[in-house]
Formats: sequence, C-alpha cells, structure tokens
Amino acid sequence: VEEAERRFKELLRGFQVLPVSLSDLQSCFVKAQWGNLFHNYLFLEQGLPSVLEISEVVQVAGLDLGKMKEAEERFRKHVCERTVEIAEEVKWATMCDDWKELLHRLGSCKEVALHETVSTRVTIVGICPHVMQTEQSLREYLWDNSPAEERITSDRPELVTAQQHLLHIMNWEHLRVSVQVVPDSQLFVLQVCSIRKSVQKAVPVIKKYLDSLVLGKMPLRKKSLRKYFFGAGAVVLQETALRRHCIATMRIQEIVECSGRTADNNSEGQPGLVKNRLWVIDALGQESHVALLKQDMMSFMARFRERNICSEAIATFSNQFLKELCSSTAHTFPIDFYHLKEDELQICGIQEDVENVLKAIHAKIEEYQAEWIEILVQYEKVPCSFVKEFLAHGMLPSNPSVSSEILAGNPATVIFRGPRRNVVELEKSFKELLGGFQVLPVSLSDLQSQFIKARWGSLFHTNFFLKQGIAALLEISGAIQVSGLDLGTMKKVEELIVKHVYEKTIEIPEEVKWATECEDWQELLDRLESHQEVILHHTSSSLVFMVGIFPHIVQAEQSIEEYWKDHSQVEERLNVTRPELALAGENLLHIVDWDDLEVNIRVQPDSQILSLKVNGIQKIVREAIPVIKMDLDSLVLGKLPLKKVALSEYFSGAGAEMLHKMAQEQNCIARLEKQKSPSPCDEVASTNGNGEQGLPEISWAVIHAVGKQSDVTSFKQEVTSFLAKFHEETICNRELSALSDEALGDLCKNTPHQLPVALRRLRKKTVQVCGSQEDVENVLEALYERLDEASHTRIEGDHPDWLEAKLLRKIIQWHRMTDAGWATFDMATNHLLEKAYQKKKMKAQLPWEGQNIEINFLKSEASMPNHGATIKLRREIHLWDKHIVPHWEAMGQCPVKKVELQKSSEEYQNIAKNFNRTGGGFKILKVERIQNLYLWVSYCWKRSWMDKKNSEGVQNEQVLYHGTSPDNWRSIQEIGFKSAFRKNGIYGQGIYFAKDPVRSAYYAGEDSSKHRFMFQVRVLTGEYTRGDDQMAFPPLKPGGGGRFDSLVDVLSHPSIFVTFFDDHAYPEYLITFSGSPP
Repeated sequence: VEEAERRFKELLRGFQVLPVSLSDLQSCFVKAQWGNLFHNYLFLEQGLPSVLEISEVVQVAGLDLGKMKEAEERFRKHVCERTVEIAEEVKWATMCDDWKELLHRLGSCKEVALHETVSTRVTIVGICPHVMQTEQSLREYLWDNSPAEERITSDRPELVTAQQHLLHIMNWEHLRVSVQVVPDSQLFVLQVCSIRKSVQKAVPVIKKYLDSLVLGKMPLRKKSLRKYFFGAGAVVLQETALRRHCIATMRIQEIVECSGRTADNNSEGQPGLVKNRLWVIDALGQESHVALLKQDMMSFMARFRERNICSEAIATFSNQFLKELCSSTAHTFPIDFYHLKEDELQICGIQEDVENVLKAIHAKIEEYQAEWIEILVQYEKVPCSFVKEFLAHGMLPSNPSVSSEILAGNPATVIFRGPRRNVVELEKSFKELLGGFQVLPVSLSDLQSQFIKARWGSLFHTNFFLKQGIAALLEISGAIQVSGLDLGTMKKVEELIVKHVYEKTIEIPEEVKWATECEDWQELLDRLESHQEVILHHTSSSLVFMVGIFPHIVQAEQSIEEYWKDHSQVEERLNVTRPELALAGENLLHIVDWDDLEVNIRVQPDSQILSLKVNGIQKIVREAIPVIKMDLDSLVLGKLPLKKVALSEYFSGAGAEMLHKMAQEQNCIARLEKQKSPSPCDEVASTNGNGEQGLPEISWAVIHAVGKQSDVTSFKQEVTSFLAKFHEETICNRELSALSDEALGDLCKNTPHQLPVALRRLRKKTVQVCGSQEDVENVLEALYERLDEASHTRIEGDHPDWLEAKLLRKIIQWHRMTDAGWATFDMATNHLLEKAYQKKKMKAQLPWEGQNIEINFLKSEASMPNHGATIKLRREIHLWDKHIVPHWEAMGQCPVKKVELQKSSEEYQNIAKNFNRTGGGFKILKVERIQNLYLWVSYCWKRSWMDKKNSEGVQNEQVLYHGTSPDNWRSIQEIGFKSAFRKNGIYGQGIYFAKDPVRSAYYAGEDSSKHRFMFQVRVLTGEYTRGDDQMAFPPLKPGGGGRFDSLVDVLSHPSIFVTFFDDHAYPEYLITFSGSPP
C-alpha cells in the first residue's frame, strides 16, 4: 500500500490544468452540447491521457503538458467558427420566409449553432465539417438572390424594327423579371434584370419565345386598301394585331413580275420583266397568332368595298360634314372617304358599312336638289347694259318660279333666286344665248387709243354711237373696242372713229434738236396741250406726235414750225497762248465748272496754244465766252520737285494712278516730268545756319500741277504728306534669284496695302520695295515668309535635322532688329541659335548669310566682324506654349502624353498623401501625369476668364476626385470630361466630383486584374449654390450677375461638386489602385 501510495503521489505531482483558447460562441456551443457531443472522457476515448472539463471556461486536465497541448489543438480544430457577411444588395433576401426556413433547417442539426449577430452577418459555430457545409448553403442562397442582369441580342431585321412594340405582345409577368428594350439601330437588344435565379430561369424562356416569332406578309394590291389602312383603317389593323398578340406594320417592297403585254417599260432590258412597288403588311408574332391575324385580315379584305359617287352637291360638302355623317351612320368598322374630283367621292370600308353611308349621302343630295337657292353668275365678256336691254325687250328666257336681278357694273352679273333645279336650267339658257356676244377691237394707233382714253368722259363715252343713232357701244379696256350683236354694224362704226381722231407726226430737224430740251419748248407744248382737243408726244427719236380732233391738229403744227425758226446753233473759237494749259488738254474740262453755261465746249489738240470750240444758241454763246476767259486766267501752275530716284520711279510706275486720284480729289491736273540727269530745284533751296542762301538742292523729277491757287496748294500739301510717309527698303537674299518677277508682282498684289506699293528687281539677288512705311512693312513681312519657305525647301536637302528645326520654330523664334523693326531669322539659323542658347553659354559663333557672327546671349546682341556692326537679338516663346506646365516632359508631336511618376519624387508623395488622408485602406499601384496640351490650354483660358469674372475672395479652382470605370479613363485623358455624356443626379444633371477620394472610389469599377482608376482633377467650381435633380444648368444669381458656376450638396461644407461645361475641369493625374471602399 505504501509503495502504491508513493507511486500515486509521484504521478499526481505532475497534474496540470490548461485552459482552451476558444471564442465566446465556441465556449457556449461546447457548454450547450455537454453531455451530447462533449464529456470528460472525450480525449481518453481518442487515446489521449487528458480530461476535458468545463467550469467558467473550457479546460484540459492531465499529467503530461505535451499531450495536453496536443489535445487542446485537436479540440480547437474540432470546434470551429465561421462568419458569413451579407452584402447590402441581398439584405432583402434575409427578410424572406425561405431564409428563415433555411436557418431553421440548418440550425436543427445539433452539430451546428447559428448566430445572427447583426443584420449583415451570420456566425456559424459547431463541428468543423458541418460548419463548412452550413456556410456553403448560406452562401449559395445569397448568391441565388443577388441582383443580376443579362442581355439578349438578335440581328433579325423584323425584331430591330419592332423594338419597344414587342413588349406589348409578350407575356413575361410570370417570370418575375424586368425586361427592357435597349435602343439600337443595328441589333435588337433586351435587358433582363432581377435576382440571379430568376434571370437564369427567364433567359431561356425569353430566347425560346423570340425564336418562335415569325414574320408573315400580306400584300395590299388595291390602292384603296393601302389608303384605308393609312387613314381611318389604321386603328383596325393595330387593334386586330394586338388582339392576336402580333405587331403589324406597313412598308413598300419592290417585286419583279412577268408582264404579258410588253417589255418596253423594263428598265433592265429583260423582255417580260417589270419592277413594281407593292405595299405589304408585315405581321410579327408566334406562328399560330400570325396565322390567326392573317385569317382575320383576309376576312376583312374579302368584305372590303370601295364605292364612288358623283354629284355636284358633293362639292358643297365639307370634310367635317362628311366625317360627322360617317360617324352618325351605323357602321361596324371605320369608314374612310377620299375626293377623287371636286364633285366625286370614293367611300371605303366593309360592304354593309359602305352601303349605309351611301344611303345617307344620297339622302343629303336629294335635300340639296330641292333646296331654295340663290346663285350669282358673272358673264365676263358681256357688258351690263347689254343684258338690261335684252331683258327689257324680252330677248332672254324667263321662268315664273325664278327671279333675276342684274347688278350694276361690268362685266354683267346676274343673281338668280328659286328652286335649285329651275335656277340651274334658267342659268344654262342665259349662258347659251349670251355666248353669241362679240367685241370688235378698233384698228387705232397707240397714240390714238391713248387720246380716246385720256378724253374719256368729255369727248368720248360709252353711248357715243347710240347718240348718233348707231346700235353699238364704245368701250375702253386694254384697247378701244366696239361691242354688239351685228358684225356689219360694228365695222361701220370702226371706220367712223378712225376718221374722227387724227394723228400727225412731225420730224424735228437735226440742227434744232437741242431746242427741245429748253424751257421755252416745254412752255410751247404746255400751251398747245391746254386745248383738250389736242395731245402732244415728244419722243427721244426726234419726233413729235400730235393726236386729236382734225382741225385743231393743223393749228398746232403751224405753231411748232414757227418755234424752230427762232432757234439756231452757232459755233465760236477761243485761243489761249499758255503751254501748261495746252499740255493739260481735255483734262481742263474736269477742273473747271462750265456746266451751268449751257454751251458745248471742246478742246482742239495743240502743244503750245489752248484752242476751245464753243457751240450753242447764239445768245447763250455770247454770254459764255467772257466767263470761260475769266476761269482760264484764274488757273496757276505749281511745281513739286522729287529729290529721290525711288520717288521718280514710284510715281511713274505703281504710284501713277494714286497721283492722278490725288489730283482729281483736289480738282487739279498733275503731270510727272522726269529728268534725264539731276537738276537744281526751281522752288526749293537750302540755307545755312547764318541765314545765307546755300547751293540749290537737286531733283530727279518734277510734279506739275495745274488748277486754282487754293486747289494747287492743297494738292501740294497732300503729296508732301505722302512723301513724309514714303519709305524704300532694299533686300539682298540668295533666295531671290529663284523668284521670278511675275511671282514678286503677285506677292505684292496679294499682300494687303492701303496705298500702291512698287517692288522692282535691282539685281538678281536684290529687290527694292517702295511705298508708305506701313505698306512696305507688310510686303516685306510677306516677302520674308516667301524667302523662308524657299529657304526651308533648300534646307530640307542640306540639313538632316530640318524637321527638328521646323518644329522648334513653331515654339521658339529668334528675332533681329532692322530699320523696319523686328525681323525673324531663317529656320536653319533659328535652330542653330536655340541649340547654342540651350548649352547655357554666354557667347557663341554661328554662320549667317555667308559670314560668322559672334553671339552674346548675356547682352542679347550679335556682332558682325566683317562689317563692324552690332544688331539686337530677341528670343520669343509663342503664346500657346507659355501655358505649358514647367515640370511637364517634352511631348514632341504627340497631342497627349502619359508620364508615370517615380514613387520617390516629391510630386508622387504629395498626391499619395492627399489620396490617403481620409483612410479607406487603398493600395496605390501607380500615379501617372496626364499631359494634354489642348485640354490644358483650354482650361487655362477658362480659368483666366473666371478669375476676371468673379470677385477676388472667391476660390475659383479646387483639387477634387473623380472615380471612373475601366472603359472610360482612356477617353477622359484624351478628350476630357464631356458634358454631352452627363447623367441625372440628385444635385443636378452634370459631371460629379468629390472632395473625399473614398466617396469617388465607389464609382471606380474594377477591371479583370482587380485594379481601380481615379482621376485627381483641377476643377473650376467658382461661385456655387445647392443643386437638385431638376437642374440642367446652374441657376441665375439673385439680383443679377449671371449664373452660378457650379452646384454642391451642402453650402456650408460642400463635399460634392457638379459642373456642366467641358473646359471647367482638367484630369491632371490618373491614380491606379486596388482595394474595396469601406
């Protein structure tokens, strides 16, 4: 016993208790299943010398610590805990009975315990294999109830044409899915949306239904059927189709048919074939439904009838009246009608309906015939007086039931009143009788006709012949005419009036034609025309026509011949011995005002004597001669010397016309006299500083001006003003030898200039440009551009880096100072200067125009050792490129460039710091700078505009974020944020940006590599206000001042901004990251 006790104590001395590290739920599960799944001898049964105990915690008791730890590890693996997260979009599924039944079924297993700790999480505790099975069941349930979307496409033309109409004939409500048609012009696209298990069941059913749809065709060979279904019958077609679960449309189909008569109309020349256009009804639906629709339509067409009805009463029926008549008449289907003619009507519909409508129309026609009417008939060729006379003598028929009233005025108008049938018969009789009325035009000249019309009412009237006992009427309209019923009587009347109205033509002698333009002549004509029996006509053909009563015409002819005798022409000659006036010649007539003298003055050519011939009426010529002499004595000669050869050449060439116009404007005559060699000026001499007269200046040409003293002075001042602006420039360039004189002339002509510019070649490589300084500078600029082009062409072969030089010049240009201002260097020299400048040296030597020049970049000047001259230099960067950000890399010809930033760079660190400042647990994979020159310049201009528009305290620009899908980031970096693609939102229908990257991350979808994309954007928010979902643009500011620049979610501390214009945002950086938003 003692030995046993000793050994027992030694063994029990190593007894230990080891707590098992379990979660609270695992501990609760063990305690709950104690006695069922767990007991003290659990490990002993598995061959482990340890005992499982529970008190406050679950623990293992034993003598061997190693075996106890093994038992603990095995127990922890045996009892496991798993958590299933419930996504937001499937929360609704946890409210269903299916979910509760699933939890109840899974929880009924004693090896598993389920715990719904929160609404978005389920925790599973139990024996490990059973826990795994339970987790799989829960996840499969959530997957089946998650939202899903699938598209069904088809390229069948009939489905593409039907589009939305298909939804009206489909019965898919039992599928428990949402079906929408996506608009597309090439494909038929259905979008099926619901939970995943419903979508998976519905898609095969929908596809099977679409495949079962067939297209049936029903030709419409009758034109009346086509018109009916396009008109009132359209509703019949559509309602019948919908009742049969079909879609019906009409279209034109070209068919080739065999013609049994002839092949002449065949456009392809094949005998017996004719192309026709046939209207067809297309029916889309399931085969059985289409067959039923065809039966219905064929039955309808078999009963379809068209009937025509013709009556004068129809012309009086309005369309509204006919529509109301059809509506009020009993009919099964719609009735349609068409006017074939004004009095002919076509009625279409089924036979019974058409017969009913025809009966109603016939009844209305009978009412129309018996109606008491009043009609007004106008006889255009019959005067009113004739009709009255005929009625008075009983020569026109009458009817006791019809009254006739003749209205005053021509043509004759008669009103008939009585029953419609009697009125129509009487009016027809009137028309037949008065059809024999005749009008005979009287053969008179135009002047005779005008005389009769002018004296109508005084000497002539309608009853002119009736008063003389002749049965005829005299009428005037377009011509003089006689009207009546007897042609013989009318011809006698014509002879009488031709003898009574006499016409006389008097020819004006050539020598007194001028007298017909005097007031005396007009006074004579007015006196003769004061008698109403005579009218005179004086034409430009030197003839006087007299028309009137015969005796009075003879007296007027005698008065005119006496006037001509009193007027005769005379000519005198005037000679003035002044060479300057003789040289002026005919031009003198332009600067003296002799128009009011009423004489004709001509200049006879002579080099020394001015000879004038004065023609006119003798008394007027005698009065004009002294005035002419006085005007000639008032003319003076002014001289203006030209001291430059260039001026002499200019005014004798390109400036000659300008000189002539200047003289005309000042009412002078100018003439340029060139000197063979320079001669002393006659009017200008220089003086020395002591006031003594020095040597006379020399001139190369002299401008002679003839005119009145004041006009010559003004002309000399204007020419002197031009001489002050005159500028000449000589260019020497090797490229000039390649330009022809014609090319130089065209260049000068096509360059804008206010005054003429002269461009002439002095030598092969030298030209001279003359004119006003502004015009010369414009021509020089165009000439230098042309020389640069020629230089570029030559440099292309001589310089391998020509392309680089050309691109460089678009960005940077070097200029030199000349007498005419700043001028640009040629492309090659510009390239050499910039390359030397980029080396950051103070001085450099470069070749230019056949010599080496020394460049001092510090002083911005160049020295030419051969000439000892120094010229100023200037380096200019184009306005476009001033907007390029300094840290951008060179882009060359690329409009868009993407540059990945180094993680060690300060630029990368700043972007990453701002991106991670709000947490989110995202991992930045890379950051790329977007260099888009066109978007950046547009954004900079808009930013400058907003800075000027808004007050100084407004923060116009902010750095915000924009998350996008993998399909969109490329288009954004190339064309920017386009307002055309904006969508509806709760704060406005615009482009959305966020201050917080985490918020934008929700809109950054993952690509196949689990990468997400977000832009860091410069945004012009300007002045903003709170938005709502109805705003398509920012509202107007209260009190005026235009519109707000953007919209926000909260005015006090906005976190969402909405813009509406393309150039209000620039995508500066593209951030590629991974991770899901919290």
